[in-house]
Amino acid sequence: RRTFPAPARKQVAILRVGKAQFGTAVWLNGTKIGEHDPCFSAGYFNLTPAMRWKGRNELVIRIGAHPAVVTPKLAVGTDFEKLKWTPGIYDRVSLLLSDNPVIESVQVGPRIADSSILVETVLHNYGDETRVELRQRVLTWKDGASVSEGRPEQVRLGAGESRAIRQAIAVPNAHLWSPEDPFLYRLESSSGGDSASTRFGMRDFRFQTATGRAYLNGEPYYLRGSNVTLHRFFEDPQSLALPWDEKWVRGLLVDIPKRMHWNSFRFCIGPVPEMWLEIADEAGLLIQNEFFIWTGGEGWNNWHKEWDPDLNAAQFREWMRDNWNHPSVAIWDACNETLGPMLGERVIPAVRGLDLSNRPW
Repeated sequence: RRTFPAPARKQVAILRVGKAQFGTAVWLNGTKIGEHDPCFSAGYFNLTPAMRWKGRNELVIRIGAHPAVVTPKLAVGTDFEKLKWTPGIYDRVSLLLSDNPVIESVQVGPRIADSSILVETVLHNYGDETRVELRQRVLTWKDGASVSEGRPEQVRLGAGESRAIRQAIAVPNAHLWSPEDPFLYRLESSSGGDSASTRFGMRDFRFQTATGRAYLNGEPYYLRGSNVTLHRFFEDPQSLALPWDEKWVRGLLVDIPKRMHWNSFRFCIGPVPEMWLEIADEAGLLIQNEFFIWTGGEGWNNWHKEWDPDLNAAQFREWMRDNWNHPSVAIWDACNETLGPMLGERVIPAVRGLDLSNRPW
């Protein structure tokens, strides 16, 4: 429960809960706003109808205490080697204020072959029918030097309409991102009523079946590193607030790996806060990013037989949306040691094409 003063009035107020487990429900000023069951992706809640623009607001967020409170049709992760469940909000909580149309998401897909990016911007109009101009420009991240601008796009949106707009934008003489040189850009987007800043890196990562090798920016590349199972650390009473302490996380992801000549990690059996991937982008780490399912094969358990393919594909989409602009995220990993056929036959085929960077799975 938290109270906060009314912000300057805007047409739309959205609450973003970065990640929480197990199941999230939100009330504002006594009005129930909605629920969000996925435990590994951000939940968005439209607070606009219940917002008091004069005076104070009371926000209540309810979190389920155990994974069993979430429908068994949804994979919420488990870990046979943990002793405790660790429910709670474990990522940022933000109040997003804007006028229409809202920039719902931005995805940047680097194209190093022709030194450009493919940008997909999703606009959502919560108001009456409107015509807007979508503008995009590319800058370097550290010094803010102007690099290029996209062609302004005229967009007509009906009342309540959501639309995805794709645009190719040149990034002349692109400075490529790599662990040895983690150079970053940012894309500034504006809809007239809303704005967004999206950080990205110009890089391409692939596996080649014929050679069995990984290729970074067209060159053979060797991954050296280890695994991080963060949610096991959550249950350690000595962990305290360390996973959210930027200095401590930088020591873990920057200082120690550099001393050991490591360039990669697999984040597994429990997702990390967004700050971890932001630091990995800046440090130059290649991350195998795992969706945190662990059921084993036949004979371990039969949980996966209850999962609904469409429901789980939807939460995979959210997880990808939250992570696909990080150049550090090089590999999508659907599960840990789980042989449920639904993932390979239904879920991955349903979401693979959403990633403009076409990362390997």
